[in-house]
Amino acid sequence: SNTVPARLALRFECELIPTRAQRLPGGRYRITMYPPVRPEDADASAAEQAVNMTAQLNAHFEAWIRDTPGEWLCLARRWPKEVERAAEQAARQRAS
Repeated sequence: SNTVPARLALRFECELIPTRAQRLPGGRYRITMYPPVRPEDADASAAEQAVNMTAQLNAHFEAWIRDTPGEWLCLARRWPKEVERAAEQAARQRAS
């Protein structure tokens, strides 16, 4: 995952606050702000702290996605093209 938000928070000594927007009926949204994500080991290097903070942030995302999976879409390529093609081909074979 991208560690830029954590690295920026560390560099500029500001808090990294997980924030969730949930869809509500009638075109409304609920915005929830969670406690700041802080490095678990203040003595670790900045790079290690950024990785740790990113992992904590990803745990939030994982919980939110599990809560409402139909509300999420990831457009980032997570797998090499060959793996995606093989998966698509296997799915087509199962369907036929």
